[in-house]
Amino acid sequence: MGPGSRANPRRTITRVSNWNSEKSPYETLVSLALLGCIFLVDNSSIFQINLEEERKILAYEKKASMEYFSNTLERRTLIYKKRDLMRKKAEDDNTRDITQLLAAEGLELDTDDDEAV
Repeated sequence: MGPGSRANPRRTITRVSNWNSEKSPYETLVSLALLGCIFLVDNSSIFQINLEEERKILAYEKKASMEYFSNTLERRTLIYKKRDLMRKKAEDDNTRDITQLLAAEGLELDTDDDEAV
């Protein structure tokens, strides 16, 4: 393969432009899209990841996802426990205040534990 086998860039550009001018715009668009796909397929080896590296990445992502889920679950559980404790405390405070007010009036608060027999 000598120097005569190489294409002259100016002639190549001229040929491509002439070739495109002979076609309809739709055909030109399709052919350019096909050329782009062929170019991407040829260069796809640059973006290939070996299987071992892909497995490591997937394992890392799975571990991170599980850790995030676990942390979120723990945080939600703590929030719900705190909310329940605050409700119980508020309920106890209300009961105590009502009991004090009734005691000041000389009455007692009826409880469900002491059922009339």
